[in-house]
Amino acid sequence: MGFRIKEVSDMSGVSIRMLRHYDKTGLLKPDDILENGYRDYSKENLDRLQRIMYLKELDFSIPDMLMILEGTECDIAEALRGQEELLVEKKERLEGIINLIRCSLKEGIGDKLTSIMDKFKAFDNKEIEEHKKKYADEAEKKYVSTEAYAQSISRTKKYNSGDWKRITEESEAIYTRFATAMKTGPDSVKAHEAAKEWKGHISKYYYDCTNEIFLGLADMYVADQRFTKNIDKHADGLAAFMSTAMKDYIKKL
Repeated sequence: MGFRIKEVSDMSGVSIRMLRHYDKTGLLKPDDILENGYRDYSKENLDRLQRIMYLKELDFSIPDMLMILEGTECDIAEALRGQEELLVEKKERLEGIINLIRCSLKEGIGDKLTSIMDKFKAFDNKEIEEHKKKYADEAEKKYVSTEAYAQSISRTKKYNSGDWKRITEESEAIYTRFATAMKTGPDSVKAHEAAKEWKGHISKYYYDCTNEIFLGLADMYVADQRFTKNIDKHADGLAAFMSTAMKDYIKKL
């Protein structure tokens, strides 16, 4: 006889609701479902839950955790390297905010509260404007005066800081998937899945990304050093890999 779901929840601190969600998604399925409907967790299930909790602390999504737990040792190492880069970037950003708070407090918060808040606004807007400019430039460079460019301007001007935070996190996750797929090749299932996600991401947040536009972007990522440099921050050679994977994905549709 194994452990009941409440026992597992009490031992791990993971809520019963989340354990049921893990079961539903296939991330952590109990060894047995008894006739009375109770879930029966084994010691091996608990070992897997411990690994899940570790990956969750590293901000991996459930699909990524599934891939890692079922993947090879090389797949796991590659995924961890990609996630390490994202966490370092987040750490650096948080350290910048902490330093800004400390500097603001040293200046005093009485009559200077407005000034302090302006500094925070400037800090956020800089990242947002750079992100907006990146995609506006990308659309304008090849599709100026086209519907795609008009859509990009129309959509992005409505986004607030929360929107840009979410969009940026989603794009970073897709870059990580591309980087992970570098091991399997640009014509692999993983690479094509990442390309499909990237095309959908652009269409959802910027402009309707047709196959023609997508192929144009693939060329731009290697032809324009600005984009190559930005993409390669996530992994050496990622821009060229993305370009090839994107083209291969469209070719095989």
